[in-house]
Amino acid sequence: MSVCLSVCLSVCLKSTLRAHRPPATRLGVVGSRVVSPPRHNARGGSCAWFWSAGGGLRVDHASTMGEHIPAPIPANDQQRVEFLRSLMVLDTGREESFDRITDAAHKAFDVPVALVSLVDAERQWFKSCVGIDVDSTHRDLAFCAHAILPKKPVTLVVEDAKEDERFMHSALVLGPPYIRFYAGAPLCYTDLNGQEWKLGTLCVIDSKPRKITEDQIAMLEMLARLVVTELELRMKFKTRVKEVKDSADQHAVLRAAEMHTAYIGQVAHDLRTPLNSFNLGLEALRSLDDATPEMVAIIDTMKVSLELMDITCTKAIDHSKFEAGRDLAAKHAPFLLSDVLKKSQIVVAGYTHESRGVTYEYKIDEGVVDSVITDKEWFWHILMNFLSNARKFTTEVANPATPQSWSTAEILAARK
Repeated sequence: MSVCLSVCLSVCLKSTLRAHRPPATRLGVVGSRVVSPPRHNARGGSCAWFWSAGGGLRVDHASTMGEHIPAPIPANDQQRVEFLRSLMVLDTGREESFDRITDAAHKAFDVPVALVSLVDAERQWFKSCVGIDVDSTHRDLAFCAHAILPKKPVTLVVEDAKEDERFMHSALVLGPPYIRFYAGAPLCYTDLNGQEWKLGTLCVIDSKPRKITEDQIAMLEMLARLVVTELELRMKFKTRVKEVKDSADQHAVLRAAEMHTAYIGQVAHDLRTPLNSFNLGLEALRSLDDATPEMVAIIDTMKVSLELMDITCTKAIDHSKFEAGRDLAAKHAPFLLSDVLKKSQIVVAGYTHESRGVTYEYKIDEGVVDSVITDKEWFWHILMNFLSNARKFTTEVANPATPQSWSTAEILAARK
């Protein structure tokens, strides 16, 4: 039995948030990035956006920057920054666990930009972002720098930045990307001593004024807690790895490998708790009397993505059991190929956004039997890995990605 899958991905190079990049006159070049001048110069009127050398977002409104007043610096900011840097997350690469959360926020709030923003000493740095191609901005311009100020964590909502005296003179409001709406839920991380640190925000941004409901604020705060959970699990894992590297004892190294395998299963198990809470929250929002058909459709898309994340956790737990010496058998059962393809279409639609112009299509060749017998969860997991890589590495006009026919035996072999 063979299955032919055709995935068509096309990318539109036009981005609604990409501004024209005029010649830089007040900027220095470090490596492959153009960086803003020092903090005191940013207050005096210089450009403060960072972008890749190949192009990106630019702000250069010297005439308005002088009127903008940056957020005050908290009294304990030096200790807060030191703790943030101790997490070893700044300037690290993209991670799917964080990207899924920003994708969910982007889709749920129907906004062009969603960010996981961490506020460093002189900048805000984006661990994950949807809708922009920059990795940081100067702290003086950061809305998120205001969001971390209150002693009691509260979501900062700016319905119209032009009407807010804190932001009405900001270059990011008067010029590209023309921010009007901002909502940021603080990322509150509690250390081993019980001290709570506000590291940054999970935020959503729009170039149009808009209002936000209490239910939407609750959803944003729920997603922000998921980000903090990911940071905690990430730090626990790195701590254990460092403990292993510091030991020269071979027995300790072998034991650490066993702990690593067990930890994979434990992390996957721990992730299920926030996932279940998130799913219950989505169910509650879906049952609201004033839920619009558009909101219901978005929630259904997010529920399918949650199902995929749950499968990923299950397979991680299975892997840890296998490494521990327990035999695992594939869960062979009949299912419809078209059902899996439709679910994958929903998930991919949630990963993509209009600014990238990505589309997804699938086709089952005539004569191919729709019903197959194999491990359905592994098949879906392998399919989504293929689609995720296809989207990740498609940067220009793409040809359809058409794998060769997959037989049941080949799918099971890929599982190994």
